[in-house]
Amino acid sequence: MTEENFSETIEALSKVLELVFLVEKDFSGVRLRSASILLHDELRKQVETVIKVIEDDIKQVEAGIQPLKKYFLMRKNALNALNNLTSSLKQMIDESTSVSEIQESVRLFSLAAEEDFVLTILQLEKLWNKEIMEIMESLKKVISIMQVTHEKIIRYKRECNIQEGLGSDLGALLNELLEGKLEKFKTGEKELRSRLLPET
Repeated sequence: MTEENFSETIEALSKVLELVFLVEKDFSGVRLRSASILLHDELRKQVETVIKVIEDDIKQVEAGIQPLKKYFLMRKNALNALNNLTSSLKQMIDESTSVSEIQESVRLFSLAAEEDFVLTILQLEKLWNKEIMEIMESLKKVISIMQVTHEKIIRYKRECNIQEGLGSDLGALLNELLEGKLEKFKTGEKELRSRLLPET
């Protein structure tokens, strides 16, 4: 690269920076498909804000793993209580020979199983209202972000011509700058820009 090409190379680098920033903010969730104000500080702050919100939701989900485990363990306990109640009732039907025997079995087994079920139901409701609802909201956001991100990955693979061998049109632009092929760079940059910003 010769010194007379320096200003042209700096201009080319600025164009690459603009495209990279477009992908960065789009990937972070800030939706803007125009190059005119890409490098404004306000947009940088929007990107940082979106990243912070995502981090907060992920922390909420991570902190919620234990309450979620507890919730499903309690649900299992409720099912066990119902199973115990079912078993005791069936056993009474099949094996009891008198009313007093049925009453004794109800007192010893059936009522205890029913009380376990009711207690667990009340505990599940408290846990839901206290912790699980918030975790579910964060999970919904995180899942939505994951779905949108996957859609963007598919789009970037197409728009940036991303290949399994780590090649991409963005990498090709950097290689053309490295090799001083500015004319080839200009053509490639225009083509990539037209895919990333179809209205410009």
